[in-house]
Amino acid sequence: MTNKEEVRNLVIIGAWNTLLISPQWLNNYVFDGELEDKIDVKLEINGNNVISRVYDLPDFKLEVSPSRLCFILRQLNDQHFNILHEKVLRILNTLQHTPLQAIGVNYVFLENNTEYFKLMRNKYNNLNFANSEEILNVNGDGDGDSYRLLIRENNESTEFDFNFNYLIPDIAKAKEILTASIFMDKFNKGQKIVRELLEQSHEDSGS
Repeated sequence: MTNKEEVRNLVIIGAWNTLLISPQWLNNYVFDGELEDKIDVKLEINGNNVISRVYDLPDFKLEVSPSRLCFILRQLNDQHFNILHEKVLRILNTLQHTPLQAIGVNYVFLENNTEYFKLMRNKYNNLNFANSEEILNVNGDGDGDSYRLLIRENNESTEFDFNFNYLIPDIAKAKEILTASIFMDKFNKGQKIVRELLEQSHEDSGS
C-alpha cells in the first residue's frame, strides 16, 4: 500500500483574510523573519473558479483561499508533524478572531490492483456506484471519528481517499483537535481501515 504524496494534508475551513496572509505576513508572524525572500508563490484556480495562492514553504506547502487553508505535508515523520503543528497554531493564535467551521485531515492510499475495487463493489453492491467510484460515510466510529471514504478505480489501481473531519465552533475546539499526533494517527487509522476492508472482502468472496 502506498500513499499519494499530493494528497496528504490538513484543511481548516473558515472565513480567511487572504489579503492579510501574504509572504511578508507569514515571514513576520509565523516564521520569525527566517524566510527573508525565500517564499515561492503561485496562483491556482480550481474547478469552481476559486483562486488560491500557493506558498512553497520549507517544510510544507500552504494553499490560501477565502474559505480554506490547506497545509500539504512534504514528509511523514515526527519532525515535520511538529513543525507543521507549531506553524498552524501560530496562524490560529494570530488570527484568533477568524470565524472557523471545520478541520479535515486527508490521505489517499493506493493498492496497485483494480481487483480490490471490484471486491469493494461486490461487498457494497447495495450502494449506488457511479462513475467507477463509491463513497462510504462513517459518522462517528468506535474511536469517535467521523470520516468520508471515497473508493475509486484509477487506471491499474484502487484508490482509498480519506477525509477525517471535525466541526470546530471556535479556536479552543480547533486547538483541542489539532495535536501534533493527529497527522500520524489518521494516517495509521486510514491504513488500518483499508486493510480490514480488503481482508473482509477477500473472506466474503471466498478468495
